[in-house]
Amino acid sequence: MVLAASSTHRFWRAALVAALIPSWFQSGTAEPVTTPPSFPDDNYAPLTTSRPEAPLKADVHVCSGFDEQWDVCPGLPTCFPCSPVDCTFANWGEWFSAGGCTGIRFRQRGVKVSNSECGRPCDGPKIESERHILARCMNSEHDCSFSAWSAWTKCASTLDQSTRSRSIAQLNSPDGQSCMGSTKMTRACGRGPQPIACSFSAWHAWSECSATCGEGRRTRSRRIDVEAKSGGEPCLGATTATETCTLLPCKATGCQVSAWTDWGGCQ
Repeated sequence: MVLAASSTHRFWRAALVAALIPSWFQSGTAEPVTTPPSFPDDNYAPLTTSRPEAPLKADVHVCSGFDEQWDVCPGLPTCFPCSPVDCTFANWGEWFSAGGCTGIRFRQRGVKVSNSECGRPCDGPKIESERHILARCMNSEHDCSFSAWSAWTKCASTLDQSTRSRSIAQLNSPDGQSCMGSTKMTRACGRGPQPIACSFSAWHAWSECSATCGEGRRTRSRRIDVEAKSGGEPCLGATTATETCTLLPCKATGCQVSAWTDWGGCQ
């Protein structure tokens, strides 16, 4: 055994030196062929204060576990005591409508006091809506109408789907026609031609009333401007509409007879 030195540790090293044993002699000479010494590189182990013995003569035991332990200190006061403060809403605002004869109005409210960490959060809506028809809208007959379609959403891949939507711009009056059709459309991305939805033209003006006084009927019509293609939404609804028209009451007249004819001959 020899002790080898390094920059940070010292190591035991077992040096195995082969004897210079002549294996054969060259012809005509007396010089033997020697075998060079051998120094194995695998018999190294660190020499420390906890392992002063030669490592080749002692068993090596591996340490396990943590070199530190942590525990909670009991009895300490709370660093930041929490005072419970519950969330409260502000009062509701005034009712407002989106304009036009939509038949819907809204009101909003905000948060007046935010809750603390140990307080209760606000529970309830911040906006409300209700059906409300203005007086001026009750006196005019009109049909339900949609807003324009939004643009198609972008596709992330050919396996994705694209959507577009629309909303009801105006609700129908009691005698008007209701909206017919969906408010959302979906299509596959990158597969075939884009669907084209059917669309109507605007309604033509109402015709003259069929009566000159009293109660009559009048009609109006519209046409299909664009036919549905490639799976687009079809047109839903009539192309003609009829309503009652009431004019001034008809004047009452008494019964009148024509003048007498001439007398006929005697029979």
